[in-house]
Amino acid sequence: MVFRRYERRPAHLPVIRRAPRTGADALAEAARVAGSLPPGLSARVAFVRVRTVDRISLELRSRHTVLWGSADDSAEKARVLAVLLGQKASYYDVSVPGQPVIRK
Repeated sequence: MVFRRYERRPAHLPVIRRAPRTGADALAEAARVAGSLPPGLSARVAFVRVRTVDRISLELRSRHTVLWGSADDSAEKARVLAVLLGQKASYYDVSVPGQPVIRK
C-alpha cells in the first residue's frame, strides 16, 4: 500500500518497517503513530516497527526500544516517554501510559 511517494524520505518522517505478514490495518495504524510523534521525539526515532495494530514500537537512534502499542493515546504516551527518557534504560513500554515500564 502506497501512502505517498517521495523522491527522498522527508527528514521529519520516520521509516516504517513491517513484519512479513503485517496487514494494511496495522500499517495504517503505524502511519498514525509516526504522524502523531512530536518533532523532538520524531527526530530521535530511527524507525517505527509494526507487527500488528497494537504491537507497534519505536527504535530510537540511541538503539533503545519503545513499545508504543496502538496509536490510541499517542499524545499521552509521548508525554510519559519524555519523562522516562530521563532514566537510563534500554527498553521503555508506554503502551499503557498510566502504567509505564522500563527495563535497564
